[in-house]
Amino acid sequence: MGSSTPVPNLPSMNKSVKIALSMKAKGSPGERKTASQKHKIKHLSVDEVRRLFRVIPAAKIRDRLLFDLIYHYGLRRTEACLLQIDHFNLRKNTVDVHRLKGSDSHPYPLFPSTKRLLALYLARGGGMRTQHLFPSRQRTGKPISASLVAHLYREYARTAGIPPDRQNVHALRHSIAMHMGEGELDGVDMQDWMGHVSWASTSVYLHISARRRLKTLKKMIASGEIA
Repeated sequence: MGSSTPVPNLPSMNKSVKIALSMKAKGSPGERKTASQKHKIKHLSVDEVRRLFRVIPAAKIRDRLLFDLIYHYGLRRTEACLLQIDHFNLRKNTVDVHRLKGSDSHPYPLFPSTKRLLALYLARGGGMRTQHLFPSRQRTGKPISASLVAHLYREYARTAGIPPDRQNVHALRHSIAMHMGEGELDGVDMQDWMGHVSWASTSVYLHISARRRLKTLKKMIASGEIA
């Protein structure tokens, strides 16, 4: 008879495969940290937003209004570029936000600062040559470009000392949603304000910070319902 082929230890092999698959699914601590960082929303703190607006010169009314709108209404830069004067109704105190990428569009009430800047901008002749709120100075009849918005934000953010990883104008859009969450506003209100069609788009902004935990502790103590 020929030499017999060794029989593999199947229970041992199955156990090894299960362990390997489990480790792959969970990832190493370094991989899990990288994944967590990847999904962390880049945004500005309330103090950083205030610093950003402080460095925009008072005479630059267009830029102040532009970034006020992007922050307060969570606008993408192209959505801000495409705003038109007739999207605003000062009598009703609203702005019609027309969102892109299939997001929901609605009329929203004007923030006091937005209304004040808009009135000042229009009084100084802003946007009067065309229907666009922010007309291009180089391209007649066209709005300012998204690349100009990105450039302006980057320059102001750098001057305000905003970290390089948040010198992208999209970080300003993210900021209002994060601040709404920190302010404990309802998730449904946040979804509506950001124009999200899917709840999944809103849920990434819902987080629990140390500051919010402290607020929760104070509420628990004040409730008188905790032993």
